[in-house]
Amino acid sequence: MGAAGLWLSPVRPSLGQQRQEIRLTGTSEQYRLALERQYTCPNPRLALPTSLLDPRHLSAPVPLPSTSPDFSLTLTYDTTVCNAFSLTISRTDKAHCAAVEASIEPSADPALSTWIKERLGPDSFIVQVDGAERRMDHTPTRYVGACEYAFEFRLANAGPVWVNVTHANQNYEAFREDNLVAGTRHRPELLMTPLVAVPLQLDVCSPSCPTHYAPRLGASSPASYPLAPSTSTSSAPPPCGPRARAGTLTGSYIPTPPIDQLYPPFAVPLTFHLATHSRTSTGYDAFVPSQCAWMHAGVRFADHAPCTRRDERVLFLGDSHGRAAFDVVKVRLEGGGAVASSSVKMEMRNATIGNLFMVRALTRRDPFLIKPLTCELVGTFDALVVSAGTHSAAFDCPTTSKFLSYFSARLSSLSDLLRTCRPPSAAPGRLVFLTMPVQHQHLHDHDCRTGPRVSYWNAELARIARAGGWEVVDVEEYSKPNAVDQRIMDGIHYLMLDAAEPIADDLIDRLEICDVE
Repeated sequence: MGAAGLWLSPVRPSLGQQRQEIRLTGTSEQYRLALERQYTCPNPRLALPTSLLDPRHLSAPVPLPSTSPDFSLTLTYDTTVCNAFSLTISRTDKAHCAAVEASIEPSADPALSTWIKERLGPDSFIVQVDGAERRMDHTPTRYVGACEYAFEFRLANAGPVWVNVTHANQNYEAFREDNLVAGTRHRPELLMTPLVAVPLQLDVCSPSCPTHYAPRLGASSPASYPLAPSTSTSSAPPPCGPRARAGTLTGSYIPTPPIDQLYPPFAVPLTFHLATHSRTSTGYDAFVPSQCAWMHAGVRFADHAPCTRRDERVLFLGDSHGRAAFDVVKVRLEGGGAVASSSVKMEMRNATIGNLFMVRALTRRDPFLIKPLTCELVGTFDALVVSAGTHSAAFDCPTTSKFLSYFSARLSSLSDLLRTCRPPSAAPGRLVFLTMPVQHQHLHDHDCRTGPRVSYWNAELARIARAGGWEVVDVEEYSKPNAVDQRIMDGIHYLMLDAAEPIADDLIDRLEICDVE
C-alpha cells in the first residue's frame, strides 16, 4: 500500500500468549503489545456485544498519515477482539474550532441546535470501509469536543480492510438551518477533501480468525467458508421478520464467494462512467443478517408461487425511491433471476404476477404526497407503501420542524384513509414506510440531502411512522455502505447495487403477501 499502508503483522505466539506487532509503513517506529487474554473472532451470523470497544483492552494510539494539515488521524483498537477499532479525526487548529462553535447556532430550535453541537460538531466526514466487510459512516460515534471526532467500528468479519476518509463539510454545513432560504434548492458548502492519499490498509486481526463469505446464492444450505458452527444446517436460524418489525434487525455486507464473483448465479449489470471506470456494480458483497434469515418464499431463487397465490393488491406512493422499490419487488417475484436495472418514469404503472396486483401511482408528480386520493382507489388495496422526503430535502430544504410536521401529517392522513376506506368485513390494511436512502454527495450536484441531516430526519420519521401503525423498512441502513457506488450509476438510486437485494427481502416480508407452507 506504500506510505499509507498500516497493518498488524502477527509473529509466532509463545505458549499461553498471543503476541502481535504493529508496523506503520514509512516510519521506523514499531508498536508491540502482548495479547494475553482469550482472543475473540467475529462471525457475521452471530450477535456483536453491545460494547463496541472495551477501554480496558485498547491499544496505544497509532498516528496515521493525513494529507491535510488541518486534521490529524489516530487509530486505536481492541487488542482482544478482531476488527474492533476507532478512528479519531482531530482538527489541529483548536482556536479556529472554538471560534466556529462560539459564533454559529446551526438551528433556531434550541434543542436541535444543542443536539447538533454536542452530537455532530462543526465538521462532517465520510468514512468508507471496504474489504472483509463494507461499511460507511457519516456521523461520528462520539463527538469528543474541540473538533475531535471518534468513528468506532466493530466489524462482523475477519480479514484486512481498507479505510477511506473524506472531509465533507465544515461550519455545521452538514446540518445547518440558520442560513436557509425557503423554497430554494439550498447548496451547502461541500468540500469533499480527501484526508488520506490512498485508502489505509488495516489488518488489526489475529491470523487465527477466518474470513467468512456470504452464503452462495441458490445454494441449498447457507454455508460460509469455513463453515462456522452457527451456520450449520442442523440449527436453522430464526426468521428475520420479527426483528425487522421491532427495528432491531442488524447485519453486515461481507464479500460474496469468489466463485460467485467469477461465475455470477444471475446476470450482474455492467456500467461505464467516464468519471470513474467500467465494472460490475453489484455482486461483490451481500447483506448477511445477524442471528436470523429471511424465510419467506420471496427470497431469490425460491419458488415464488406462495407470494402470488392470494388475491393481494399493493399501492406504491411517493417519490422515485418508491418507484425503485416497486421495480425490485416486481423483478424479484417475476422470477427472472436478474437484478432490477431500470425504473421507467410513467404517470402510473402496474404489474400482475399471478393473483398479486401492484400499482405504482402518480410516479412523477407526487413526491410530496399532495395529490388527493379517493376511497374508491385506496379502499381496494390491501397494502400501502410510501416513500417520501427526498424531494423536500433536495428542492425545498425546510427546517427540521417544518419537515417533520409536514410528513407526520401526511402519514397520518394516509393511514386514516386506508383504515376508513377498507370494507368493514376486510382485514386491516397494511402500511409500509420506506426511509430515505443515503445520497452520495457529488461536488456539482449536491443539496440538503447530507448524511447527518437525512439520518436525523429518517430516525424521527421512523419513530413517527411506527407510532402511527406503519411498518418501517430502513432503506437508509441498507443503502449506506453502497452509497459510493451511486457515482457509477445514476447518482441517486440503489437500483443495480447490492442494496437492492436486502431491500426486496425486507419489503416482501412486510407486505405479508407470501403464504407460509
